[in-house]
Amino acid sequence: MRIRLPWFVDVVLVSDPEEIRWLNAHPDVVRPLDPSASVLHRFLHRRLAVDLRFDGGVLPAFLDQDDDERARRQAELHDNLRARLGVRTKEIEQLGAYVAQEPAHGSHGDNGDDAEETIPRERDVGVFVQQWCGRLFFEEYRATPESYRAGRYIAEWTSAPPWRTWGTSARARLADAKRRVSAAAQNDRHCIHATSIAMENIARSVRSLRNLANRQGTGRRGVSGVDADDAMRQCLFVPPAVLRGCARDVSASFLNKPLERRTLVVFLLGRAYRNTGDLEIAFLDDTWSACPANHVVPDMLKSVWLAAAGAREHSATGWKRFLRPAQRIMPKFAWSIVRRDGDLAGAGSGSEGAATEDRANGHSTNGHDGAHGFGHVGERVGR
Repeated sequence: MRIRLPWFVDVVLVSDPEEIRWLNAHPDVVRPLDPSASVLHRFLHRRLAVDLRFDGGVLPAFLDQDDDERARRQAELHDNLRARLGVRTKEIEQLGAYVAQEPAHGSHGDNGDDAEETIPRERDVGVFVQQWCGRLFFEEYRATPESYRAGRYIAEWTSAPPWRTWGTSARARLADAKRRVSAAAQNDRHCIHATSIAMENIARSVRSLRNLANRQGTGRRGVSGVDADDAMRQCLFVPPAVLRGCARDVSASFLNKPLERRTLVVFLLGRAYRNTGDLEIAFLDDTWSACPANHVVPDMLKSVWLAAAGAREHSATGWKRFLRPAQRIMPKFAWSIVRRDGDLAGAGSGSEGAATEDRANGHSTNGHDGAHGFGHVGERVGR
């Protein structure tokens, strides 16, 4: 699809995986964007390469193909992250517990015990994801609600409408977010990218895993009924768009007209992945711009799903399965006993003659009241 307004906008939207691969490999389809190519190029260049510039320079996702340091660090990081495959961290276990929750339950247990304090609340999911991302680089990385909000603000900045980025308050907030994220990431630009722009797609994927588990059904079958690889593929959130510019005219058999220098090329990776389920296109595998986390992120999501299966199995077979119904029933039972005893105490002081008459007629007052009392409790519990 091509959107063209002469002298102002020329945008090509590409969602076919083979066309994306072909264009991404072309030497004249480049990043970063040339701000002199068009007004749109200038606007996007400022967003990505100026606003999101850190002390160490531009984030690696916006650097040129010919940047040797970017290529070296990307290859090194790819190897380092592959060594983390299969590692079940504390964050993965906690996110698995979150996925295993039932939608009607709160983030903590009904009794608020310490054993369930580690289950993240909805608002804490991003914090645990950010910490998992940060600890791929630094074992001592510690995420907080403040660092997560800062990272999310940076992630949202790339696609925020113009009116949300105007003014001194928006700029000041962005500067503060950059300082906070950069300090936590020890000024490592790959870690900055992972704990801001990249982490939000992972957090969305984890929330999608929980929704999938709840759609499948309650109890352990909600997780065990779906293979971990299938769950990951269904729930993986892929960046919706990747931008490229053109250094000079580019012709291709699938294009009606050549791409020009002012053309903005948009790879619709999210749509391409949804249409094909192709993980290689989701991470642009085997290309110069391949994501270094192309293996560790799918592995992490599968591990979260398996941890959720374990959490539900523990919940289904543990003592809490039997204790929780009792914990809900006992307060109602006790209240019913109090009410019954109060009624009996009031009746006993003023109805001695009636009680004597009942005994004379062969009726058991205690037996009658006892049956009525437990019947009342049963009625309340049944509701």
